[in-house]
Amino acid sequence: MKLTSMLLLLFIANVVFAQQQKIEGNGKIVEFAAPYNKIKVQMNKSSYEDVGELPINDDTKITDHSGNLLKPEEFKVGEEIEIIAEKVNYKWHVTSIKKPSEASRMANEAGAKLVEKGEGTFFTKNGVLSIGRGIGSSFGRKINYDKSKLAWTFIWENKQKFNLLDKYGFLTKGGYVGWKTYREGFDIKTSKYDQNWTYFVLGGRTAFHLVKFKQIKRWDPYAGYMLSLNMRFYDGIYSATGSFFSLKSTFFVGSRFYLLKNLAAYAELGYGISYFNFGIAWNAK
Repeated sequence: MKLTSMLLLLFIANVVFAQQQKIEGNGKIVEFAAPYNKIKVQMNKSSYEDVGELPINDDTKITDHSGNLLKPEEFKVGEEIEIIAEKVNYKWHVTSIKKPSEASRMANEAGAKLVEKGEGTFFTKNGVLSIGRGIGSSFGRKINYDKSKLAWTFIWENKQKFNLLDKYGFLTKGGYVGWKTYREGFDIKTSKYDQNWTYFVLGGRTAFHLVKFKQIKRWDPYAGYMLSLNMRFYDGIYSATGSFFSLKSTFFVGSRFYLLKNLAAYAELGYGISYFNFGIAWNAK
């Protein structure tokens, strides 16, 4: 059990604190001046977090759209470029900078305008915090004795870059925390319950968000997988029904609908702390 718990914690740490390792796409130059050893770019795609200034060295390939070598001073602030940067040993390095063709530039400008208007999936942010309530649960006691409250759920997700799925959608990875209480045997004299169960679910999850085939741009459907550590804590008169810990794999489907640029309502079906969760999601990063 200790080994599985350690593996779960490592998995959660990976998905929650995962850092992007590569940037590839179009953007506009924000800062670029002599001696041209660093550049700052505002990426058109919202799937990239702001990494600040990126270092440039002699290995950086600087060309036009046909592959002809160019000098750094031929690029100006505000100009559209194609850039590839990678993180090696926790340090960023720009692999290539290229002037896009006219057709490519126009297509990417059109996509950037959709993001600015709040019409792109996930809009302008990379991380989403969801807070919700849950109904129904496989953790419950007999329904006739159920004095439970609605479950609480907190979900944090980060966008991930995965080239194989770009034309269909994007991946997210993040963490899940949920809890719910059950009570039985209310004592009028003490105004307390004889038995109290508190359930916690701590998990790491990944989901695929569909972009292609959608007719409504503010709609964000997704499906995913979660690996979780489920815990029960007991406080009552019967010590035999005490605490327990278990590892569980579950799947879920859900959808968000963006009411505002960075605020959405969401609903989700799965086997987390509850069968059905609903609430609000905020583009928080």
